[in-house]
Amino acid sequence: MIPPNAPPGFCVPFADKVEALKQHPLIVAAMFLFTDKFGKDVQDLWMKYLNNPKSGTKGTLPPRQLFGNQSSRVVNEFRQDPETQKQKDRIMKLLADRVRSNPVLTPPPGGSTALLDFRTVLKDSELLDLPMSFGDPANKIPGLIAGGFGKAASDAGDDVRNADGKFIATNLGLNTLQIRATFTFDVLDCVDFCPGAPGSGAALAVTIPMSKLEATPDVPTYDVPFEVIYGLSDIQTF
Repeated sequence: MIPPNAPPGFCVPFADKVEALKQHPLIVAAMFLFTDKFGKDVQDLWMKYLNNPKSGTKGTLPPRQLFGNQSSRVVNEFRQDPETQKQKDRIMKLLADRVRSNPVLTPPPGGSTALLDFRTVLKDSELLDLPMSFGDPANKIPGLIAGGFGKAASDAGDDVRNADGKFIATNLGLNTLQIRATFTFDVLDCVDFCPGAPGSGAALAVTIPMSKLEATPDVPTYDVPFEVIYGLSDIQTF
């Protein structure tokens, strides 16, 4: 499938299998060098994608690779990404607004709530299928391996971003609430291009050839699903 507004050649198969197999090792070598600066975990993910065999236009989806080590570079970059910070701040404000508007939950001045689940005051629609599109793939791991979100985004299914957590609200008086919260974010995505985002500028020199490999039948290069689970905490006053 060729994404709308794709640049010329993106997700268009090579003219024949012989040409694709000739280009394959060159593209693998180029991507190996490009991903070196992102660390071995990211490099291995792309090498798995580029060497995943397929029969016809589809291959076998490998088990979804989990990135859950909270001290790893992959997890840390997702934790620090502006998209994560934007959703974290949105949820923190929602928590404060909902507690303040609920007399049963609002503690007396100087008091605090018990440790509560986010879903005590928030809806599933405010925590699930979040519109998080990670950018700057030339420099940031989330943008390089995850990018945008969407339904049926690959043969592995939907690209999904969810959040959950727990919080305590403290009444500081003068209609001021302090929210202390711990978050768990869960990002499900897949390394693939057809459909997918080609990027722009210098990235096209790599993304277009990879997409052509993915689109060419019987040539290695096929979807590799992954999941990133990461936690963070925050304290804000509203």
